[in-house]
Amino acid sequence: MKLCSCTKRMILRSLVQENCTQGSTRGLSGNWQSYLNRKNYSADFKSRVALEAIKGERTLAELASMYEVHPNQIRAWKKRLLAEVSDIFSDRRRKKKVDEEGVKAKLYEEIGRLKIELDWLKKKSGLQS
Repeated sequence: MKLCSCTKRMILRSLVQENCTQGSTRGLSGNWQSYLNRKNYSADFKSRVALEAIKGERTLAELASMYEVHPNQIRAWKKRLLAEVSDIFSDRRRKKKVDEEGVKAKLYEEIGRLKIELDWLKKKSGLQS
């Protein structure tokens, strides 16, 4: 029986906790320690797996064993890909224009605040008659 990497990590964590409760402070050493750490997957890998899940040629269980990733993780990547795919084809010019207007409004607000502060400082210092 082949265990997925997440199951291996779960088993190893329980072994480490068991060793620590029995007074052993060494824990696991060597290659086993690397299984306890979280895996970081590249964006390319995530997109490739999510695309295969969307195609539906294989089940999530098959993809999970093939890529050594938990099926829930594949489901989450698939859901995110489907949710954000419309942003790829969105009108970037409209989005950019809205962003520019927001920045412009913030800058005018800052200018007004600084002008009031400058007038107040001039009045307090006696430079303004």
